[in-house]
Amino acid sequence: MGIRTDHELENAVQEYQRLRNAPEGSDSAARREALNADIQTYYHQHQQNLRPAKPRTELLPNG
Repeated sequence: MGIRTDHELENAVQEYQRLRNAPEGSDSAARREALNADIQTYYHQHQQNLRPAKPRTELLPNG
C-alpha cells in the first residue's frame, strides 16, 4: 500500500510499535513486517525532507 504522508508515517510507526511483540508466524507479525518495509521505504524516499525527531531527554546530574 505504501505511506504517502508524515501523518500516515506516524500512524504506521505507532501500529508497528503495538505489534513489536507479535509471535513469529502470526498475522500480526506479518503485518509488522509489512509496516517495517513501508516505513523504511518512506524514510529512504523522504530522508532529505523529514522533520527532525524529538530530541532525547536526558536527566541532568544533581548539583
